[in-house]
Amino acid sequence: MPMPTHALLCSKQLLGGLYVNEEEQHSVFPLKHTDVYAKITGHLSRVEVTQTFDNPFSEPLEAVYIFPLPDQAAVDEMEIKLSDRIIEGNIKKREDAQTIYEEACSQGRTAGLLEQERDNIFTQSLAHIKPGEQIEVTLRYTDQLQFQGGNYEFVFPMVVGPRFIPGTPIDESGDTDFVPDASRITPPLIPPDIRSGHDIGVTVEIDAGVAITEVYSTSHQINIEQQGQILQLKLSQEDTIPNKDLILRYGIAKEHTHTTVLTHADQRGNHFAVYLIPALDYSTDEIVPKDVVFVIDTSGSQMGDPLLKSQELMRRFINGLNPKDTFTIIDVSDTATQLSTKPLSNTPQNCRKAINYINQLKANGGTYLLKGIRNLLKLPAAPEGRLRSIVLLSDGYISNENQVLAEVQQQLKPGNRIYSFGVGSSPNRFLLNRLAEIGRGIARIVRQDEPTEAVAEQFFRQINNPVLTNIHVTWEGAGEAIIYPNPTPDLFTQQPLVICGRISPIQEFQAEQLQVSKLKVKGLENNLSDSKATGQQLSTKQLSTLTPNQPWPKGYATPTTPTGTLRITGTRADGSYYETRFNLNFDQANNPAIAQLWGRARIKHLMQQMLSCETKAGVEAVTETALSYQLLCQYTAFVAVSDQVAVAGESHLISMQVPVTIPEGVNWEGMIKSTFASAIEDKLRLQKWRSGLRAGDKESRRQAGIDINSKLLPDDQGTKATRKHSKINRSLLFSLSPLSSPNAWSSPMPRSALPISEYRKLGVKTKAWIQQSEYRQNRYQESKPINDNDNPCYGHQASEIIPQDYITSKTLQNKKNHNDNPCYSHQTSKIITEDYLANQSPDNFELTLVCPRLIQKVKSEILSSAAISHHRLQLVRVKGLDEIGTTCLTQHLQRLNLPLGVAGEIVFEFLVRRGRVIRVMWDEAASTLTESQMIDLIKRSLSCWRVPETSVKSVCLTLRINEGATQ
Repeated sequence: MPMPTHALLCSKQLLGGLYVNEEEQHSVFPLKHTDVYAKITGHLSRVEVTQTFDNPFSEPLEAVYIFPLPDQAAVDEMEIKLSDRIIEGNIKKREDAQTIYEEACSQGRTAGLLEQERDNIFTQSLAHIKPGEQIEVTLRYTDQLQFQGGNYEFVFPMVVGPRFIPGTPIDESGDTDFVPDASRITPPLIPPDIRSGHDIGVTVEIDAGVAITEVYSTSHQINIEQQGQILQLKLSQEDTIPNKDLILRYGIAKEHTHTTVLTHADQRGNHFAVYLIPALDYSTDEIVPKDVVFVIDTSGSQMGDPLLKSQELMRRFINGLNPKDTFTIIDVSDTATQLSTKPLSNTPQNCRKAINYINQLKANGGTYLLKGIRNLLKLPAAPEGRLRSIVLLSDGYISNENQVLAEVQQQLKPGNRIYSFGVGSSPNRFLLNRLAEIGRGIARIVRQDEPTEAVAEQFFRQINNPVLTNIHVTWEGAGEAIIYPNPTPDLFTQQPLVICGRISPIQEFQAEQLQVSKLKVKGLENNLSDSKATGQQLSTKQLSTLTPNQPWPKGYATPTTPTGTLRITGTRADGSYYETRFNLNFDQANNPAIAQLWGRARIKHLMQQMLSCETKAGVEAVTETALSYQLLCQYTAFVAVSDQVAVAGESHLISMQVPVTIPEGVNWEGMIKSTFASAIEDKLRLQKWRSGLRAGDKESRRQAGIDINSKLLPDDQGTKATRKHSKINRSLLFSLSPLSSPNAWSSPMPRSALPISEYRKLGVKTKAWIQQSEYRQNRYQESKPINDNDNPCYGHQASEIIPQDYITSKTLQNKKNHNDNPCYSHQTSKIITEDYLANQSPDNFELTLVCPRLIQKVKSEILSSAAISHHRLQLVRVKGLDEIGTTCLTQHLQRLNLPLGVAGEIVFEFLVRRGRVIRVMWDEAASTLTESQMIDLIKRSLSCWRVPETSVKSVCLTLRINEGATQ
C-alpha cells in the first residue's frame, strides 16, 4: 500500500500496513510499546509519551507511525534515545526539518522526525533502526483539562480512527484534490482477528491541592493508589490495547471551585490565564421556543453499537422537546435525507413519525457530512422569537474537516447554535470541538456503551440557555494585550470561561503597528531601510527569536513589567449586566506552561482564519509564533539526528508504516464498506462508461465523468501532424479533470491490511495487495537491467500493456533524457487503446486512472487544446519554473471551467516536494480577486498538478482572470 515516507533513493522497498514474511508466514510490527506519564496540577496537565520501536528485519528500518494527541495539546519537546545516548530534537520550519531528516537518511544516520498533520493527528518517522535495535522516541506536551460543575476530565486518545476521503485521486498515494494529505492521516488498519503486540501503559498523577471526591474512568479499568496528597492512577493490565480514548474523570468539593489566575513573564511578553467560574445559574421560568435540526451520521463506520447509541439519544431528544418546539431530522451517508422539508410541530403524531424514522435508520456508505451541513444551512431561517439549535451526532470520521468547518463559519446564520455529540470510543474530537466552537454551542463525547439519560438531561439544561452572553474582555493598563479566544464564547451553566492572554512589550506593539502600516502601502516595505523600520525598537521578527531565559538585547530599552486590570463584562440570562475585575501581577510570574498555552491558542486562532484557504500572511504568522514558542504545528517539525553513522556504506532501507488497531466498537464490515463506498461507485460508473464505449455512446462517456479526448499525434518523420488510423495512433489519453465536471471521480484509496479474500467478498480490488504483488514483481525487475523493452510505454503496440503495469511505475522509470517533453514527470506515461479498454474487466481499472497520463513522445504544442489567448485564464508571471514547467502548468490550468462574472488577478505561492504540490497559499495582499469559489477551484487544481522538475522547491504564480473572454 502506498504510504508517506521520507527515505530517499536508499529505500529498497515500501511496505504499507501489515508486513507478511513470505517464507515464515507470520506478521511483524515495529512499534512494541507506548508509555504515557501525565502529571495534573490544577487545571493543567503535563504529559510525556514514549514510543518504543524495534527492528525485526535483517535490514535497516524506517518506521512511520500516525498517532493521535489531544486537539489543543502544546507539543514543545521531542527526543530519541539510542542505548544510553539521548538526542534532543530541534524545532524547525517543516520543510527544513524534512530536508535535515532526508540528508541523515541518505548518510545512514539514525534520525527522528515529528510532524503535525491535523490538530489531533501526528506522524513520527524514525529512520535507520538497525536490525535487532530498540529505540525510544519521547515527546512532551502541555494541555488543559476540561472542567464542568466541579468535575475535571483528562483525555488521552490512543488511535486514529479511519477517515472517509472524498475527492478526486491525485496519484496512487490516495491523496485527493479535496484532501491532498490523505495518505498522511490514514494509517493501515489491522483486522480484528490479528493482534499487533503493541500495548500501552498509562500513569496519571493528580495533585489537585484539595480533596478529591470521586475518581473513575468511563473507558478503561484503572488501579488507584494514594500517595500523600498525590493520587496515582494506572491502567489495569487487562486493558492495555490502544484502541480507544482514555477518559478519566474526578471531582472536587464545590466549595473548592473558584476562579484561578496564572501568570508567566519572559522576554516574549507577560502571559496570563484566567479560569473564571462565575456563580451564575439559569433560573428563569421563561421557556424560549426552539427549532431543533438533528443531523445524524448513518455512514458505514456507525454500523452496530454507535448507530444504536445515536438512535437511543435521538429518541430521548425527541421525547424531551417542549410543546412549542419544532424539529426535523437529516441523516447523512452517501446522500442527505430529511424527515421533512420544513420543521415539524411537536405533536404526538409527528413524534411517532420521527421515532419510526429513527428506528429504521441503517448504517451504510461514505461520510459525506458536507452534504448534510449544506442541507441544514439552506433551511429557512427560524421565525422571529424562535431559536435554531443544530444537533449533530457523528463519530467525525472524515478527512476534509476544514471544508466542513469553513462552510459553517461562512454560512451559519446569526442566532443559530451547533451542539455536537461525538459517538464512539475514539471520535474525531478536533472536528466535533471546532464545530461547537464556531457554532457557539457545546461538544460532548458519548461512548457507545455509556448511558444516555444523564447526557440528554444535561443537554436540555444547556440548550440555548447560556448563563452569560456578549462577553468582552479588556486590558486596562500599559502595553497591548492579545487575548484568546477571540471572540469570547458564551458561557453555559456549570462551565468555566478560560481566557489566555499576552501583554506585549511596548517595543513589540509599535513594531507590529509599523508592519501593518507597511502592508497597507503596496511596495513601501522595499523602500524602507532597516533603521527606519525598527529605530531603537525590536521588530516582531527579532522578538520572535527570543527564548524565555534569554536576556533583553543590549541597546534596546528594557520593557517594564506592566500593571493593570483585566475587566470581564457580559449579559446575564435575565438581561442584567455582569462585570468582574482582576488585578494582574507579573512580579513573581513563573509558570512556563501558561506561555505555551497562549502560543497554542494563538496558532489555533490563526489557523481558523484559514479554514477555506491558507494565506501567505497567515502561514507566516503561524510559523513565526510556533518557532517563538517552540511549538509543533502544521508548518513546523521536530527533528533529531544522531552524529554517528548507524549503517556504514551503501545499504537499503526498509520503510514501513505502522498499522493500527481498529477503534473499539467500530464495526469492521461497516468501516470497510464506508471506506470503499466511492470506489464501488466508480467501478459501476466505469462499467457503465465501458458499455457506452462498446456501443459508441458518447453520452455515456460524458456522464461517467471521464474526459477522453482523441489527440493528434506527430508523424514519425517529424512532418505536420495528421490523424492516424493505426491502432497505436487511435489511442486515447485518459485525462481526469477533477474540477471541470461535477461528476468527477471521488474514490478514496483503500488503506488497510485486510486480507485480499475479504476484499473479494466485498467486490473491491485493493491497492494494498496490488502494491505487494507489484513489489514481488519489481524485485524480479530490479535483478535485470532496465531498457526500453522492459517498459511497456515504449512498446510499439499498446496491447502489450498489462493492467498491473500502469498502476504505478516506481521501478519502470525511463533513464533517458526527457527534456523534449515539457509534461514529463516521475510517472511513466501509458498508452491505452479503445480496443484494449473495451475488452478489460472493470476490476482491472479499479483506482488506477488516478491522474493525467501523457504520452512521452507527444510534443507539448500538439497537446495544447487552444491558444492561451482564447481562454479567460492567463498566466501573467511565474517564479520558480523554467519554460518547460511553465508550459506544462499553463496546459494544466486550461482544463478549468471558471465561474462567470469574476475577474481580476490572483497570486499563489506553493511548495513542491518530489514532484507534488504540497501546500498552496493565497497571497491575499497581492491579489485583486477575492472570490472564494474561484480561489478554491484554482487551489485544488494546483494541488493535482504533477510538477515536471524535481529540483523545484517553491513557485510564485500570478494569474489573471478575464471577465469578457470565453473559454
